[in-house]
Amino acid sequence: MPTTRGPSLSQVAQAVVAEMDAPISLDEFVQRVLARYPSRAKNPAQLVRTNLRYEQWRLGLAFLDSKTLVPLRLAMQGVRFRIPLDAEQLKHGAVWYFDWFEPFFKPIFPRSIESAPPTFFDANAQLIPTPLVTIQVRPHSRHLEQLAAMIKGTDEIVRQGIDLHDWLRIHNARQGDSILVTVRDWERAHFTLEFEPRTQRREAEIQAQNKALADTIWDLLQETVDEKLFLSPGIATAYARLVSARDYPGDHWHQVIATDPRMREEMVMIVPADYTSLFDWAWGTRDAVEEQPFTKEQARKVYRFLARAQYSQRAYIIEIIGKHTLGDFDRVMRDAFNLDPSDHLSEFTRVIRRGKGKRPHRSDYGELNPFEDTPARKVRLAGLGLEVGAELEYVYDFGDWFAHTLILESIGDLEPTVKYPRVIPVHKPLRRQRD
Repeated sequence: MPTTRGPSLSQVAQAVVAEMDAPISLDEFVQRVLARYPSRAKNPAQLVRTNLRYEQWRLGLAFLDSKTLVPLRLAMQGVRFRIPLDAEQLKHGAVWYFDWFEPFFKPIFPRSIESAPPTFFDANAQLIPTPLVTIQVRPHSRHLEQLAAMIKGTDEIVRQGIDLHDWLRIHNARQGDSILVTVRDWERAHFTLEFEPRTQRREAEIQAQNKALADTIWDLLQETVDEKLFLSPGIATAYARLVSARDYPGDHWHQVIATDPRMREEMVMIVPADYTSLFDWAWGTRDAVEEQPFTKEQARKVYRFLARAQYSQRAYIIEIIGKHTLGDFDRVMRDAFNLDPSDHLSEFTRVIRRGKGKRPHRSDYGELNPFEDTPARKVRLAGLGLEVGAELEYVYDFGDWFAHTLILESIGDLEPTVKYPRVIPVHKPLRRQRD
C-alpha cells in the first residue's frame, strides 16, 4: 500500500504563521513547529531555524530583533509610504507597481501582477478603478534592469504598472506631486491612496522619516554576515522595526537609499556604497577612493606599517610619509617583496573587522597600473583618514593573487637623517594572522 506523507516542514511553518496574532519569540516558534512536525534529525530545532532562514520571506515573517518574530500581515498593517510622480509616469497616466509597491504586499511566485492584482481605495474607502498596464520604458540605472535590456538586445524594457490616468487627472497631478499610500491588507494587496501636491510636503517631517528609515536599513545591513541585504525581505523588516512607519511618510525607500552616502542598491541587494560588484569589474566603473582633506602637518607625518606576505614568512616594517601617494606605496611594496615593478595590476584595500562570524568590510582604493597613470596612483596616504591600528591589504597580480597584510602601527614625526620611504626587514617569524 502507498504510504501517506504528511505536510512538509515549510507547510507546517506556514500553518504556524497563519495562527500567529502577535509577535512571538524565535524559540516559541520553533517549538510550535516541532509540536506538529516530529523530526528524527540530530538537532530538530536547528533544522527549523535553518529552514526559517531560507523561507522567511515566503513565510511572510520578519525579525523585530534577533529573537523575536512577527508576521508581516500584522507588521505591515497601516504602514504608509510615498510614491513620487515624475514626468514619465504622468505621461502614461500610470505608476509602476513592483518598483513602488514591493515589498508592501505578499510576495508573488512567479512574479506577475496578473496573478495577484492589487485593489485601491481612496481616502473615503471608495474603490478606485485601476486597470493593469504594461509599458515600454528605458531601464533605470539599477544593474538588474540594465542587464535585462542588454540580454534582450534593446534599450527598453517592459514595466508593469497601474493605470491611474483618470484619478491623476481629477487631482490635476503635476511632476513633483506625490501619492501617499497606506497598506490596508498586506496579504490581499489592498491599499488606500491619497494625493498630495508638492506644495503641501512637510519637509521637516519627511527628512526625519528619511533618516529613521535609512538608519534602520543601515543597521540591518550591519547585522548581515557578508554586508549584503536582500531587498524585499530587508525593506519589509526595516518597516516592521520602524516605530514611525504609520506616521506621515518620508520619501520612498528607493530614494532614501539612493541619497544615503553609506549604501546603494545593487541588483536585488543593498550593499555598502563602496562595494565592488562584478559589474564594476566588468564595466570598468571602479573609481579611485576620494581623498579626505588633510593639513600640511599631516602630510609630513611618518606612517609606520607592519607588512607581511600571506604566501610566505617574509615581513617588513615600511615607513612612508603622508604626502606620498598610493603609487609611491605600490613601488615600495613591489621592491620590498621582489615583485616585478613593470608587470601586473595591483591594489590597496581597507579592511575593517566587523566581529565574530561576520566577513570584514572591504573598501578598495582603486587599481594601480604600472603601464598607465590610473587615478588611484595620485591618492595621497594622508588623505585616506587612517588611524593607528588600521588594516590594509595589498594584492599584486589579480590572477595569482599575491596578497599582503599591512597594519598601521604608528603615525609619528620625521627623523631628519632618514630617507623615506624606508623598508626595515623583520627577522622574528610572525604568526599567521587569523581572518
